[in-house]
Amino acid sequence: MSLTLILNVLRRRSWLVGLTFLSTIAGALLLLLLIPARYDAIAVASIDPSQVDPVSGLAGANANSIGIMQGNLVALAKSNQVALAVVKRLNMASDPSAQASFSQSSDSGMIDIQQWLANQLLDHVKADFLLGSNVLNITYKTSSPQQAALLANAFMSN
Repeated sequence: MSLTLILNVLRRRSWLVGLTFLSTIAGALLLLLLIPARYDAIAVASIDPSQVDPVSGLAGANANSIGIMQGNLVALAKSNQVALAVVKRLNMASDPSAQASFSQSSDSGMIDIQQWLANQLLDHVKADFLLGSNVLNITYKTSSPQQAALLANAFMSN
């Protein structure tokens, strides 16, 4: 087939090419409207491996103790105690929308609002170390960029 023949066929079928293009754009716009926005805020800290592990109390910088320290810090960052401290420090229990959501939840009679909010926070937080490094990333995912940044930084500061 020659190039002129291919271009001639495409010209005659231009409506098909246009329809394909428009349907692709319409599908992308539909997805943008249906899928809610999600923002990921990442708080980053460099951990000095020569320091004493705050959880286990181990000192030293051998390969085993660094792995243990990193695992302990990840577990600590995602712990219930840290989430409760974030809830208390940001005074999240006094938010009227949080109180309304809590009163409508099925857990409202079993736990208090602070623990319920801490559980909600823990569902959206992720902590990990970059592979082969001493950089701790705490990621918080939510639909508001300001809230994501505020909570990621609050988890990192605890």
